[in-house]
Amino acid sequence: MFTFTELSIFLIAYLAFFIGLSYTYTKGYDVSKSKFLIVDRRAGFLESSLSVGGAWVWGIALFVSAAVGFDRGWVGLTWFLIPNMAALGIWAWWTKIVNNKMPNGYTLSAYMKEHYDSTRVAALYQALALMLALAGVVVNLTAITKLLTVLSIANIPVLTAILGLGVFIYSSKGGLKANLLTGSIQMATLLLALFGILIVTLATGGSEYLVKAINGKKNIDNLFDWNLLSTFGIATALTLLPGCVGNQIYYQRSLSQQERTFSNKTFAVGAVLFGLVPFMMGILGIMANGYGIEVKDLQTSHIEFIKQTIGIVGVGVLGIVILNAVANAMDCSFTGSASVIAHDFNKNENSSVKVARVTMFVVLVLGWFISTYNIDLWIILLAYGSIRACTFIINLLTLTKNPFSERGVFYAILFGAIITSLINWYAGSVKMPVYAMYAAVFAMFAPAVIAYSITKLLPKKV
Repeated sequence: MFTFTELSIFLIAYLAFFIGLSYTYTKGYDVSKSKFLIVDRRAGFLESSLSVGGAWVWGIALFVSAAVGFDRGWVGLTWFLIPNMAALGIWAWWTKIVNNKMPNGYTLSAYMKEHYDSTRVAALYQALALMLALAGVVVNLTAITKLLTVLSIANIPVLTAILGLGVFIYSSKGGLKANLLTGSIQMATLLLALFGILIVTLATGGSEYLVKAINGKKNIDNLFDWNLLSTFGIATALTLLPGCVGNQIYYQRSLSQQERTFSNKTFAVGAVLFGLVPFMMGILGIMANGYGIEVKDLQTSHIEFIKQTIGIVGVGVLGIVILNAVANAMDCSFTGSASVIAHDFNKNENSSVKVARVTMFVVLVLGWFISTYNIDLWIILLAYGSIRACTFIINLLTLTKNPFSERGVFYAILFGAIITSLINWYAGSVKMPVYAMYAAVFAMFAPAVIAYSITKLLPKKV
């Protein structure tokens, strides 16, 4: 269908276009820390809305949504879609609090360090931010790997390396401004292309397949089916809802709009734009089931469906959709990790941009290496999502009510992350998804209870 040489040429041309855009329209944004990391806090509404929506379109939204639609139908897709959109909806409210509490701020970890007067609390938040940035690169290069595997393309690691390097080049030129520019174009193009695919499939028999398989392969028609909730719904909701509040990418975007008055509207619009993507991908997954696709990896069911019904043109268009989403999400991960290292660890502002670029490159190399193992995306989601959930309630209360001590926050997050990781590891080793639910529930609620208990029961550290 496609050869390695053809895809290499296309990929290089695609990346050259965005590199050209970045070098042409982000001049002057690499001269200072403020411009490179947060565009002098004057990001525009349209570019921010599209970029915010695109930043949440990780490989998870592109592939897990299709698998959920195929296997669990409209009920499973609902449990995947609503918490995802709600995460951005929560941020639409949270962004004003962030901008009020963090005037002239750059990172959540720096705020926590100052608020609790604690290097070790900051270290936990820095580790989480960098882990999420790394996971962003891993997830999205893995998504491309899955696409290329379906197409039986040779030398996949070479293609993913080309992609990662190209995104790094245009991202490292203009920092966040480059992401806002390129991400806006990528998100708009992605939505148009995906809508076109959906219309074509519906018009060529897809509507019949959709009705036939609306309840999925497992024939689930009850939104509150306990088997669904215990093996998927609750774990998904509790790992996705905290997504933005624990992610440096979104603090960076809020702070980049600090001189504006529309930050909350940006995230509300971004939530709607994002929601369209997993919704349409999930519909393709449901139709794939109705068509009778048989696949080993449900996460690629929509690709196989398009391959068999529309053919090479459809696969090419879907490939562009995935490529746009992956490139933008990786770009976000680069800028998010750069802000942590360049601000929290680098005290010489004259070298901030250089330090940021080195950070981006290191994250790229590590992320590319891990992606070559083609790990299941659902496992990655549970791994970082549950750990991220450990800080959710603590973050909300720290910036609003301030009920915790430094000691309580440190030990609660540390203990929560360790226990959550162990439970998820056990869930994977015994192949019992119900334990993923236990991990998610523990991660969401236990750390806040532990932090409050330590605060009340133990004297403050002198």
